[in-house]
Amino acid sequence: VAICTIALISSYYLKLWGASFSTATTLVAKEENFGEYINKTVSQEEFNFTITDTDSSTSQYSKQKQIQNYINGTGLILNVHITHHAGTFLCSVMQYIGPTPSFVCMGGDNWPSGVPNTHEAWHEEQGTATMVEQIRPHFHFLSHEYGYNGDFHTLQKIDWEYKNLISMIVMRDPIDRFLARGRCGTFHENLKGDPTPEQESQDKWWDYANSRCADNYALRILSDNPNCCTHNDTDRAMKLLERFTFIIYQDCLSESIGSISDTLNLTGVNNATRKSDPLHRIHKTARERITNDTLWEFLNDKFRHDIALYEWSKNHSIVKCS
Repeated sequence: VAICTIALISSYYLKLWGASFSTATTLVAKEENFGEYINKTVSQEEFNFTITDTDSSTSQYSKQKQIQNYINGTGLILNVHITHHAGTFLCSVMQYIGPTPSFVCMGGDNWPSGVPNTHEAWHEEQGTATMVEQIRPHFHFLSHEYGYNGDFHTLQKIDWEYKNLISMIVMRDPIDRFLARGRCGTFHENLKGDPTPEQESQDKWWDYANSRCADNYALRILSDNPNCCTHNDTDRAMKLLERFTFIIYQDCLSESIGSISDTLNLTGVNNATRKSDPLHRIHKTARERITNDTLWEFLNDKFRHDIALYEWSKNHSIVKCS
């Protein structure tokens, strides 16, 4: 069991917000069923925030403002869901708390008429503000999925500092993701289970390891460089993630959601995470699953830039596990 050190907001986020709110705010939603925390009087106590030295004062203020606006009922949560980064689990929790798009929090039959549901709509001038203002009366949480066939190199076009946008991303060990079910490209259909000593299995896994679609999967999505990936791409992806309100380390997923719920004054999250736990399965370690030493060493070298980003994100997540 991971031993978790949980802060109200971790060292990545916010330094002392020197204001104490003695008044109470009543949160009201237009929706009839917005979860237990809506239409509830919330006493806002003083927040104690810490931010890394890399965060600018502008970034500090943006995140403070975003959190307060969500508490006040004007903020929208946008999750950047890299495929196989716990998006289904996170969606199921957020559906329990309040209204979300009906299809895995991305779209569906309850999407508001006349509102575009494309990633590109967020990239236009003033697109982030426009989309948040159009979506927020209907939903409190939205997920955008990014996979191998997705629109790479576009996340920098979103205004992550926008005052009514709460952003979050779950970061996962790249080799754990490599082993996840539903593999990328043509390997989705013909590569099942874990590597085995049989030659046929080894051949297929080596093909997968050398494939374009598996190459530094998350970093390729987060980088703004079409020719990714080098250590410079890792640096650029770090700068992008520094703009996010919350980074979540997947090995501490439930604990991280609990910490975020404390920060955003959500209730009912414990019940939601218990209800969703079967969706969040724990496997053996990647090293236990990959018994071929040569393949293991090859993957660690090939994914080294993605792994560097992942290790950095662990130290900037809202909950740290050891």
